Amino acid sequence: MDLTLDELAEILAEELKLPRIEPRGKHRITTIRGQIQRHRRVGPESLRHFKRSFKEALKRQIMIGDYNPDSPIIIPQKKDIRYRSWKEVKIRNPTQ
Repeated sequence: MDLTLDELAEILAEELKLPRIEPRGKHRITTIRGQIQRHRRVGPESLRHFKRSFKEALKRQIMIGDYNPDSPIIIPQKKDIRYRSWKEVKIRNPTQ
């Protein structure tokens, strides 16, 4: 007995009394993904933003007058350190 896959699916659907399910058409699925878009003053060391932390330390030393352009030594303090943080972004994907 030769049956195609579609015929077999129809026979099983009739025997099991399954409802006919059809695709919804142009239904879109939204997924939520995390992206690094912000910087905060607190966070784990693994997410430390070195460039931004250095920049904050440099700005602080220039403002208080401790910066010497002849021997530029930048020492960041706790208040200068910046960390990356996540922001959830909704992305719409068309179904196939």
